[in-house]
Amino acid sequence: PSSPMTFAKFICLYHGPVLAHFIHIYGIHPATHTASPIMQTAKFSLRSTTRPARQNLLVTAAVKKGDKIPAFSLKDQNGRSVNVKPGGKPKVIFFYPKDATPGCTIEAKAFNDALPKLKKVADVYGISNDDVDSHKAFCDDLGLKYQLLADEGGNIRKQFGVPAALFGALPGRVSYVVDKKGEVVSVLDNLLDAKKHVDNALDALGV
Repeated sequence: PSSPMTFAKFICLYHGPVLAHFIHIYGIHPATHTASPIMQTAKFSLRSTTRPARQNLLVTAAVKKGDKIPAFSLKDQNGRSVNVKPGGKPKVIFFYPKDATPGCTIEAKAFNDALPKLKKVADVYGISNDDVDSHKAFCDDLGLKYQLLADEGGNIRKQFGVPAALFGALPGRVSYVVDKKGEVVSVLDNLLDAKKHVDNALDALGV
């Protein structure tokens, strides 16, 4: 069919329970095919969802294990500029899709719960395309004690080569553990299991 249909309905009808479950994590109900406000505008024609969209699933992170991270500067939830560069204290950098969505809330809270262990050996930074005000509200709501950085244009996400998810409809969820030399010692690209990023960081840092 050539008529537009909701993105959620397409996923639920044609891509089985795993992707339907993932859509549900991000606020779309797989039974009713209704979307949360952030996804209600995501409509498309089935004729336009073949090769170009699927290529997004094949992209691998440009920054891989053994690479040095690029230096960058972004504002945190309090509007302060934060300069992140190779070297110094080890770092955990996790890219996530969007503030205040179910899966990202689980991940953010899990990192906060593990912060007493993590902060002894590493700095923790969460990054999404949300703005400073959104980060501030998200941090205040959850009581987060680490910095969320506002990558509004998605430029830092592009520098790291974080792949998009669900045919390019959502930003991906990828975390990096960086040693004191600035080299990446672990990369985890996992869209479904938000808590796994925390466990992986703890393991990679040996805490």
